[in-house]
Amino acid sequence: MNETITKGHLSEEQIDRDLLKNVNWGGAFKLWMGFLTVSLIICLYYYYQQLRNGLGVTGLHDYVSWGIYISNFVFFVATSLIGMLVSSVLGMMKVDWVRPVARIAELVAVAFAMVAGLIIITDMGRPDRLLNVFIHGRCNRQLFGILPLW
Repeated sequence: MNETITKGHLSEEQIDRDLLKNVNWGGAFKLWMGFLTVSLIICLYYYYQQLRNGLGVTGLHDYVSWGIYISNFVFFVATSLIGMLVSSVLGMMKVDWVRPVARIAELVAVAFAMVAGLIIITDMGRPDRLLNVFIHGRCNRQLFGILPLW
């Protein structure tokens, strides 16, 4: 679709041009992307150290370090729930200008829910054994409240 479809609609090229016209691809952008790339490589190295040597390298014997994993999980779950709440409330309003905000809230909710799941896998200490949780996991009846705990 290289031409404008109808009055009021834009072609894909016009949309791309309008979206990217404010992006400054200069030196500051490249410096920032370089910094983020180096930071990502450093983080991946330390995560590899954690996988190789276990959670002891994080100082999990200290309550503060252990709490960082849990607080990250709670943050992402809570943000996901807030995104769902905002999306549902804005969706019930049925106002046209609110739809893009509701879509963004939905995307944030789904993305943060996925990140919360990744944090749980990271907190396991041995994510290579995640499949064993599903293969050999046991659900006791006490877990579901069917029988008393005694």
